[in-house]
Amino acid sequence: MKISKKIIPVLVFLLFIFNDSTSFAQKASDDSKPQTLTALKYSIQKILNETKTPGAGVVMVSGDETILLEGFGKADIKNNIGVNENTMFRLGSISKMYVALAILKLQEEGRLNLKDKISVLIPEIKFYNPWEDKYPIRIENLLEHTTGWDEWRFAELGSDDPKPKTLKEALDFYPRARTSRYIPGTRIGYSNAGMSVAAYIVEKVSGITFENYIDQYFFKPMGMENMTFLQTEQYKKTGAKLYDNGIELSYFNILYRPSAALNGSPKDMVNMIKFFINRGKINNHQIISDSSLLRMERSESLPKLSKSELYKVYGLANAPDYYKGFLYRGHGGSVPGGNADFAYLPEYKMGYAVMINGGDEEVVDKIAGLIKYYQTKDLIQKPVEPDHKKYKIQMCNFFSVK
Repeated sequence: MKISKKIIPVLVFLLFIFNDSTSFAQKASDDSKPQTLTALKYSIQKILNETKTPGAGVVMVSGDETILLEGFGKADIKNNIGVNENTMFRLGSISKMYVALAILKLQEEGRLNLKDKISVLIPEIKFYNPWEDKYPIRIENLLEHTTGWDEWRFAELGSDDPKPKTLKEALDFYPRARTSRYIPGTRIGYSNAGMSVAAYIVEKVSGITFENYIDQYFFKPMGMENMTFLQTEQYKKTGAKLYDNGIELSYFNILYRPSAALNGSPKDMVNMIKFFINRGKINNHQIISDSSLLRMERSESLPKLSKSELYKVYGLANAPDYYKGFLYRGHGGSVPGGNADFAYLPEYKMGYAVMINGGDEEVVDKIAGLIKYYQTKDLIQKPVEPDHKKYKIQMCNFFSVK
């Protein structure tokens, strides 16, 4: 279509007006957001009140300084118990980050490699990949959700056995879900089963249970003595009651614990943030190398990504989150009656965690949005926009990173 030269000045003028009004609208919107820590805390409590969410634990860290470590609302409505820094929440798929960390630590020790074929490492674990000869499933496919396997089925999701199964028993429960529906390494398809298969590799290589490995090599060195994948006595004592639409729920025993069963407190999350922003070092102890964290923050199992694009998609149990040109990393989590979000800005050495004992994940998103605004409002922006010109990632069955 040919455009008259007379129309061009009008279009430029309209564009100017639009951009100016957008800028004004953005400024007005920003002005309504919390400019002080007191205002932020007020806004968080307001969100909880408006959404009838019982309680929340919120953490913000910058460098070595804890900016916010606070409980809001109620951990137990019936007994009128408030949330505090030691209240334990269910963290859902934030659990997966520790599966990746364990694999990376074992790789640093030379005991496995992300490129290892799982058919060789764990032949006792059943799966079906029609393309195995040419496109074998490797450890990195498990951690980057590129195996081609389905999300868990109702049979797996509905398993709620109060007597915890071993990881092998859990993986033997419904192996049919581990069938590749497309060539491994060509698409992202979220799979909780895949992450727990990676956790089983940790058990096989280390010789101890996954829970014991994480406790020994991560939780204890990081100073998180109560963080757990199980319903411990400490959780029964200090865990927030779970609610959905005002109804109290019982503790749900997740079949694939390494994928989604993690429990932790706001105090625990302070140390988790510090671990990531200080690049694997905490309490003067280097638990894992910066190079391993850099690998965790990028994808290598998807082909045809440019060097810059490697960091703009899901890495090893590590998801990107763009906010006004800032690239956060981390993971979200969701279980019946509980939602959480964990994120950090590596370049600026800051991060946050939000946990609620309610079933509405949008509440976490709203609180996280306020925190991201507060954390970045005075930073000099270095835009990092996604660029998919060279390769458009195909998403298959990617329900959520939670």
